[in-house]
Amino acid sequence: MISDLHLGYVNDVNKLKKIVSKINQLTPDIVFISGDLFDGNYNALQDVEGMKEQFKRLSSTCGTYMCWGNHDAGETFEKMKTLVEASDITLLEDEMTIVGEEILVVGRKDSRPIGSQDGTRKSMQDPFKKVGNQLPKIILDHQPSTIDEYKQANELILSGHTHQGQIFPFNLVTKAYFTVDYGYYRKNEHSPQVIVSSGVGTWGPPMRISTQSEIVQIEIITE
Repeated sequence: MISDLHLGYVNDVNKLKKIVSKINQLTPDIVFISGDLFDGNYNALQDVEGMKEQFKRLSSTCGTYMCWGNHDAGETFEKMKTLVEASDITLLEDEMTIVGEEILVVGRKDSRPIGSQDGTRKSMQDPFKKVGNQLPKIILDHQPSTIDEYKQANELILSGHTHQGQIFPFNLVTKAYFTVDYGYYRKNEHSPQVIVSSGVGTWGPPMRISTQSEIVQIEIITE
């Protein structure tokens, strides 16, 4: 799982190439992108064809799945969407799909996008009721402020957004604001599990203080 790459003026195709290489070294079963792939402006991308090539280079058994983040929006949103759809990435916009006949993968639109994002976010509760709870759900939802929308013990929510504050002392702010701003969280054994990443890229200045960029390796054990 990665989040918050923020491709644009600062994070370019060379950054993406390094990230893809590191992901492939993990030989993943599946790759998840939990939002903020872009930094709000498609026109800031310097090598679109090179980025398509790198996304297509992602190697996993079951493919790559993505949800939108709050920066994946605005006047150039349709161009962002076209790039994703041309890059062998399965984009889920308040939608779900069955992977390997074993897991439901759900992708959400962002709860508070910065600009337009092809319609408003829809509730998933009715679709969840229709499919029932026999299959576990992996839910890509960019902002961890939405985790209370999910209720079942067999749900795993993958978020980003916070950057864990990115630069000290802002990590103290995110820790105070969000129920979980980084790492693993579960309220109790009857609640969903949550993983919040600090992000693989940066927003604003290309630096971190007291936080780290990361690719999250998740091992799922079924009983």
